[in-house]
Amino acid sequence: MSPFTLLGILKRENVQSKEKVEKQEKEIESLTRETRKNLLIKGVEDKEDEKRVETMAKVVKIINAIGAEINSEKHIDESVRMGKYKPMSIRPIMMKMITGESKMDILRKANNLKGTNLGIDEVLQRKYKKKEEN
Repeated sequence: MSPFTLLGILKRENVQSKEKVEKQEKEIESLTRETRKNLLIKGVEDKEDEKRVETMAKVVKIINAIGAEINSEKHIDESVRMGKYKPMSIRPIMMKMITGESKMDILRKANNLKGTNLGIDEVLQRKYKKKEEN
């Protein structure tokens, strides 16, 4: 094999690798954009056989209690418990918001939870968590 054909093969592979990386970066950015709308609710009573409907009902009750102007059907995509049930711990609830505006409304009202065991926080990406820790 001549060095010129090997060079051509390597150039083609390099271009293909760059295209693949570019595609993956776009997918990561898209996923990151989606998770920016997510919120975590911590401290909500948990039970082993809790259904999604029950979880959503608890979320709606909390949102109403803090006074956020949110319609669960229009503003919340889903609410799910994170992780597996463990008897002596409380799993957080991941709330997937449809719009960033509804997320911000809830965050603004979340300070109404002070003095309770409940908390609402943004879901931060790992790279942002590392920056905050430093």
